[in-house]
Amino acid sequence: MKLIIYTVIAFLHIGCSNNNSSCVIRKDDFLKKSGGKVFGANIVNGKTLEFGDKGTDSIVGGFYTFFDNGNLKSYQYFVDDQTYIYGEEYDSLGHQKKMDGNPSVRKVAKLERGELLIKLYLFALNKTYSNIYATTNLNQRFNIHLVDDSLYSNLKVAAIRMKNLQDGQQIKAYFHIEYQQNCNDEVRKFGDTVSLHYYFDHK
Repeated sequence: MKLIIYTVIAFLHIGCSNNNSSCVIRKDDFLKKSGGKVFGANIVNGKTLEFGDKGTDSIVGGFYTFFDNGNLKSYQYFVDDQTYIYGEEYDSLGHQKKMDGNPSVRKVAKLERGELLIKLYLFALNKTYSNIYATTNLNQRFNIHLVDDSLYSNLKVAAIRMKNLQDGQQIKAYFHIEYQQNCNDEVRKFGDTVSLHYYFDHK
């Protein structure tokens, strides 16, 4: 069996943004919550101010940089050693300056116990997710309960399972996602589509 995965991401709606909102993320608080999932990546003037997800290879995953005062400076989710697909930037007082992309950062599809398992990973730092569900081209709907990822820091996992699939079947799963920015109560909605070409290897 082989799976070929294609993804399409689209923002459906973005609420009014307040870039002056303050939402300080302290290094000490970050390490208390996520210290077991990250490693210190660099030491500046005797302080460790950069951290990366341990993940499976310490390359793919989140990368955090902190100011000397201990406040978060930036976050990026890297897909290789040079390319990131999502990022956030803050000033030294904790005001969010910039956001690149959307917080859907990783997709996984695999067979598990005879079912197709599709996982969507969402960056969750200072975000509250709600009303998450998925629909498919097979007229299915899945209400989704997010769970914390056990490997990567500050990621929530949305997962669906599909059964009784046929050889050569084209599958499209469309995730409907809504979240609130805890810093300024801004609500955002976006969609993420995962398309699968599912077929058996008859060799």
